[in-house]
Amino acid sequence: MPLYPTLVSPAEVNAMAFIVPIDESYIKLEFIAAAEEKYLVPIMGEQCYIDMALNPMMYGYLIDSFIKSFLAFATKRLLYSQYITENSYQHDTLTTFPLLTEPSRDILTADLQALDDIIEAKGKVILAEMMKGAFPYFYNSVNYDYPRTLVDSREVNSLAFIIPIDESYILPSIITAAEQKFLIPVITQVVYDDIFLNPAIYTQLLSDYIKPYLAFCTKLLLYNQYFSETPAVSAIVPLAPLRLDDLKDLSNIITVKRQILEQHLSTDEFPLFVLYSKPRINGFLISE
Repeated sequence: MPLYPTLVSPAEVNAMAFIVPIDESYIKLEFIAAAEEKYLVPIMGEQCYIDMALNPMMYGYLIDSFIKSFLAFATKRLLYSQYITENSYQHDTLTTFPLLTEPSRDILTADLQALDDIIEAKGKVILAEMMKGAFPYFYNSVNYDYPRTLVDSREVNSLAFIIPIDESYILPSIITAAEQKFLIPVITQVVYDDIFLNPAIYTQLLSDYIKPYLAFCTKLLLYNQYFSETPAVSAIVPLAPLRLDDLKDLSNIITVKRQILEQHLSTDEFPLFVLYSKPRINGFLISE
């Protein structure tokens, strides 16, 4: 038996992945557990997978909308692979399995590639959903080198630009740089990490203070890059009319937004900020 409860049942695999249902006795829990280990854990990381298996109610929307279907096809893929490699199943054991007759071996082999494509596409959807930031264990355990940011390129475009630009220019690396240069020194690393772990606590802080501030900080870095990379000037058409004094205007806006953010953070609503923003020497608090 699997070490943890599987996230999809044999009946669900049968209903989701097979047009013509098969005998569910062939869809063993060991197959589903193997599919989770082989396909799902590399996407979300082991820590997140264990938390999901033990606390499925916390991940209900993700499981029902994305993961069950993904695992159904992943389990089907493993089941097909076993059939092809185990000759004893050719004539008797799986005769009720769709397409599993002697001439169907070549067809089934081709089906494996189609299943791989489906699994890859569904896996990307799961990864995109988890990257939205509502699953802290994902960031603690996943092995992907994807940046986590508190604002995305679409939000930067809508918050900081009167006339939207091509979002492909607003790279995640620029947003990450803005967080490191402008945001973390204001809110502290502890609060920054806690936002990902407990996003519900910081909903208003994020929407009303951090995102607008971070959007303009990102815009400033983007403009700096535009002015410093002269060969690329002609490529960014919407930025062509900019003057250097626009950078000064941006800096003034950022200063005001930073002051508003600091003022809001200093309330008793955010004890982590109040505690960790106080001056310290060698880790010890000192009186002001």
